[in-house]
Order: sequence, then C-alpha cells, then structure tokens
Amino acid sequence: MKAYSEDLRVRVIYDSDSGMPTKAVAGKYRVSRAWVHRLKQRRRETGSISPKQRAKSATLKRFPVDRLSELEAFLREGAIAHGWINELWTIQRVGELIKSKFQLDLSHTTVWRILKTDLGWSSIKPQTVLRERDEEKISKWREQDFDEIRRRAQKRGAYLVFVDEAGFMLQPTLRKTFAPRGSRPVTRVSDPHGRISTVCAMAVSPKRKRLNLYFRLLPDNTNFTGHSIASFLKYVHQELRSPITVIWDSIPIHSADPVRRYLRSQREVVLEMIPEYAPELNPADGVWSYIKYGRLANFAPHDLSTLRKQVTKELKELCDKPQHLASFIAKCKLSLDDW
Repeated sequence: MKAYSEDLRVRVIYDSDSGMPTKAVAGKYRVSRAWVHRLKQRRRETGSISPKQRAKSATLKRFPVDRLSELEAFLREGAIAHGWINELWTIQRVGELIKSKFQLDLSHTTVWRILKTDLGWSSIKPQTVLRERDEEKISKWREQDFDEIRRRAQKRGAYLVFVDEAGFMLQPTLRKTFAPRGSRPVTRVSDPHGRISTVCAMAVSPKRKRLNLYFRLLPDNTNFTGHSIASFLKYVHQELRSPITVIWDSIPIHSADPVRRYLRSQREVVLEMIPEYAPELNPADGVWSYIKYGRLANFAPHDLSTLRKQVTKELKELCDKPQHLASFIAKCKLSLDDW
C-alpha cells in the first residue's frame, strides 16, 4: 500500500464513515478505489490506518570502491567485447558483467547507483557514424587543410562560401514534449512523403568576416539537378560581386556537367571539397539542424504551401541573425581568427 500521509488517511476514513461512496472518495482525494478499500480493510483487521512499518532490510552488498576504475575499464571496452552482439549496456548486462568479473551478485538498484553515482555515467542514445568515414582525413582537413583553403581564398580576396542542400517534408521531425503522464501526444500528418528541396550558402567576407546567408527553394516534390545547383552558384556569385571559394561535400551532383561548365566559365569561382561523410565540417549543415530540430520540430503543416511559407520565413529571419551563423561555424571548430 502506498505510504500516503496520515492526514490524508484520516480524511479518507472520515468521508467513508460519513457515507460517501468509495468512488467519490477516491475521486476527491485522487487515489485509487482499491487503495480506499485496502485502507478500510486494514482498519477493520488491525484497528490502525497508519502505514505499515517496513522491516529493516539486510545489509546491501557494496561494490569495492578501489575496484571502480577496473569496472569502468571493462565497460569502456564495450558490450561486444564481452560477448554481446551489440553495443548496449543495460542494468542487467552490467550486473552480469560484475557477477562474472568480480563474483558479486548485485541488485539492479545497486548497479544503477554504481553507474549513476559512483561512475557518473548516464543513459545516452548513441549516434550513428558510417564505417566509411576516414577519421584521420577529417581531422587533418579541420586542422590543416582548411587553414590552407582560407589562406588561398584570402590571397584572392575571395569569400568563403559554405553550401549545403536539405529537404523538408510534411512528415515532421519529432522531439519530446511535456504532456500529462500516460497520455502520449499524437501528431497528425498529411502526405508524409511530400517534400521541398532547399539549398543555402553561408558566406564569410574576406576582410571583416561578415556573415551572409543565401538560399533557394525548389518547386514542390522536385530534386536538385546539376542545372539547379549551377544556377544557385551563379546567383550567389552575382550577389557577392567578388571571387568566391565554394566549400561543399563531394556528392555526385556537385560534379555534374552543368556545374563543371559553369566553373570553366567563371575563374573567380573555386571549389574545395569537404571529406566524405563529414557533415559536421560544414557550417551550412547547422542551418538545417537549427531549423529542423529547433524551430520546426513537431511542426506538421496541412500542405506544402504552408510548409514552404514557414521554411522561407525561418530562413529569412536567420539571414538577420549573424550571431547564429557564427555559432554554426564555431560548432564546426573551424578557425577564422586570422582570416
């Protein structure tokens, strides 16, 4: 029986003795009818309505403090290294590991305390990383190659222009939201596959490091082609009226024939490639993260026209927030100190 306060118990019994139905008593005090029945039964059998006094539990098994570092070393090796098929540490698995390595059979509560309190671990959803990523190449690009890219751009008096594409769908990006306990919110969607393709360019000026954002949205349910990408590069170049160094990833569309033809006709436009599978190196990717997972999370418009208006509104507002654009660069850990 849940240990409600003595005062609440007295009031429940008083109303019950006054003839109030059990259902009405339960509703008035927000307790279950079963609890009211048990309380009245306890009074009949023992003459008391006080909560039962729990017997003192036996001394809990303790994990030796001087072996915590050894346990953490085992955990850092990963679950696969200890015979499981996936990298998933659960309370049960950690308990089995402790039993196997330290001959201690601990309760789930004790294992949880070891992880949370003693080791300072927390439950974290893993992120997925493609096996094809070349971590050494990515690190070298951030620490060395990018410095060379910006030095060459500075020598040309060129803007650094980070470019990236993204899609917005009627199927919303869902995030947790507060709601009454036991009542899971429902988000109703229209055509979940309806989409709008977008592209943006974040430009950094060569002298004052001023930040500008340019963007374009394609017609509904269409994908970017070499022609539309080349057209966007032309638009950005015309807006800046200066040499530009375009920095983007190496997806096939970025080397399509229309893009190559445009580059051959424009000596002021130079391309630099970000390593494969490394979106965290492109500040333009931060634009999409900010809008999708921040501004428009759980946004479920009825049609693409409404989605288009809202995406356009968010992008226009971001154009006037250089401090946000600067934060996207900072998150990529790209240095512009001597730019």
